[in-house]
Amino acid sequence: MGVAGLLSALFLNDTVVLMLTPTAIALARRLDAPPLPYLMALAMAANAGSLATITGNPQNMAISLATGTGYLPFVAALAPIAVLSLVVVAGTVLLSFRDDFRPAGRTSPSPVSRFARDCPRSTP
Repeated sequence: MGVAGLLSALFLNDTVVLMLTPTAIALARRLDAPPLPYLMALAMAANAGSLATITGNPQNMAISLATGTGYLPFVAALAPIAVLSLVVVAGTVLLSFRDDFRPAGRTSPSPVSRFARDCPRSTP
């Protein structure tokens, strides 16, 4: 989540999510864990991290242009909020998917993971 947040501050958050999704899925498979918690963490962390800079999000660029705020003042104002947001996102993911992050011998998956697992998959 930290990597996604940091990279999203430097690059567009959409790009970061697209580039890190295969890694998140591979990590989940390697851990023999459901991928949903890792994908949710990636998406939410990228969104929170993109708040920190003008380059993280197209809306931030529009705000900067409209207000005349430079890059460093923007970072100084919003980086602390982005870091706090990452902490909140991490806590939210850990609480929402707490059973999915238990070590071997863990209990049943979280309701969100069970829902995602049990949903019929559409085929293209």
